[in-house]
Amino acid sequence: MKISYRTILALSLILLCNNSFASIKDSVQIISVNVDIIAKDQSLALRNTKIDFKDYFITITLTNNEDSIVRFAIMKCSWGQSFTTDNNLIWVTGQDCDGNFPITIEIKPHKSIKFFANLGSRIKNSNPNNPQNFKIGFIDIPQQDLFWRHDSDIKKYKVYWSDSIELKTELNKYKIEQ
Repeated sequence: MKISYRTILALSLILLCNNSFASIKDSVQIISVNVDIIAKDQSLALRNTKIDFKDYFITITLTNNEDSIVRFAIMKCSWGQSFTTDNNLIWVTGQDCDGNFPITIEIKPHKSIKFFANLGSRIKNSNPNNPQNFKIGFIDIPQQDLFWRHDSDIKKYKVYWSDSIELKTELNKYKIEQ
């Protein structure tokens, strides 16, 4: 069987294009994570001066970057376990409730879901002029693993990371979006 120069060239171009499109697709995150630190919660310090951590009010926004619906499982109440940070002195705190069980969240194409949460920090003597940087990640945990997830298991799952965040309050400030 004789293969022409044009056939080899056409096959090479097809392979090259397929590899290029695959790498573009792989480099785009299905879900983007954005975090806003709203304010430091002073109520804990006022109630108990021996508390050794700071608490912040935050929002975590997950945006679907796909052209189709994205589904993922979280716990109805303890959805905070689906978030991690790259700093073990900073964590998303949980909340109490009755009826904690797995649920499925759907995000429509190019839409977002916003989580209102608390962020705990054990960072001592933070300097407001040189704040600590960290990232928050959303862990895509399969529904059957939600009850049994441990911090050591995170490497088994896909994690979508935010950009670097400065640990500082944004209360009484404003931002103009570009």
